[in-house]
Parts: sequence; C-alpha cells; structure tokens
Amino acid sequence: AAVGAEGAAPQRDVWALLGLRVQRHARLITVLLALAAVPFALALKEFTYVEDLTPLMQTSHPATHAFIKLADTFGQDLTTPVKLLIMAPTQEDGTTLDITGNKAWSIATCHMLQSLAHNVTSALVAQGHNYTMEPRDFVGLMTFSGGCVAEGYNLGPIDIMPFLKLAAQFTMLGDVLTNQGHNATQVYAHCHEDLFSETGNAWMRTLREQL
Repeated sequence: AAVGAEGAAPQRDVWALLGLRVQRHARLITVLLALAAVPFALALKEFTYVEDLTPLMQTSHPATHAFIKLADTFGQDLTTPVKLLIMAPTQEDGTTLDITGNKAWSIATCHMLQSLAHNVTSALVAQGHNYTMEPRDFVGLMTFSGGCVAEGYNLGPIDIMPFLKLAAQFTMLGDVLTNQGHNATQVYAHCHEDLFSETGNAWMRTLREQL
C-alpha cells in the first residue's frame, strides 16, 4: 500500500490544469484573445492625450489612494499642473532671442496671454459653459495678477514689480538653470473647475485649440 501511494501521480491544482488545457488549445486561445482585444484597440485609437496620471495607476495600490487624496486636499493644480511652454522667436540673423530682460518680448507675450484668456472664455460660452477665464489665471515671468510685469505694478507711489519679478525668477530657478540659452519659459494656467468635470474637460480642450 505504501509503495502504491508513493508511485501515485501528484494532484494538480486548478491553475496547473487550466494552463495545461490552454497549452493544448493554444491556437484557438490566441485567436480568441486577439478578437477580445479588438474593441480595446479601436477605443485606444480615439485617445489623443491623458489628462492625469490616475487612469494609468493601479486602482488598488496605496500610492494611487495617496495621489487621489492629495488631489482632493490641495486641488488638482498640484497634481495636474497645466503648463504652457513659450519659446522665443528666431531673429533675422538666425539666433534665438534672449528673453531675459527683454521688455518688448515680455509685454507682447503678456498681451498674448490676456487675449488667450478672453478667447477661451468666448469659446466656452459659445459651447454653453458658464465659465470665465481671466488673465490672472496665468502665472509666469511676464505676468502677475493679470497685469504685465514689464509695464509695472504700483502699490501707491511705489512700483513693486521689480521685486515681484525677482521673486518669480527665484521660484522658477530650475527653469532658468535648465535653459541656459534663456530662449523659453513656462507659464502655469489655472482652472477653477475640476479638470475631469465636463467644464474642466472643455476648458482643457479649448485652451489647446486657442493656442
């Protein structure tokens, strides 16, 4: 009896049996998997961008829960900042304009952002969204509180814009160090709605379209 027990074939668990059957019908399983993937492939072709890391994160992972909690607590601007990269134009001699201290470029770029905010608002209203984007929703080296840094910002008789400009350059020190040619800068755009709401999605799309 002991010898018979030792010579008996070991029992396979469920996964081993499943794997064995899948191997026996490998061609059929391959075809079925390919057919099952077709709807997902067709849906993915419609994706042009992803507006956050959350859809790409594992739903049950602690890091995902922590990320969502951060967004709920501090707002999505912290976890999903919207940045615009503004490049300086190329000059007639082929060199790129140095934007550091260039007053004309700073004013022109600031006015462009003010017009952009107006155009986004008009487009959203035309789409049926009651949302107003203001120039102060942009934050960058050339704009502060909706005004243009190069045009000054008076607090009584004192123009405090030079101090604000220094503060902005300090906050964006990383951008300055990684852009030694001083030919580009980043501007932050702020949305007052949830970026994943209907209005937030429309704001994101409209901002891209108006650029």
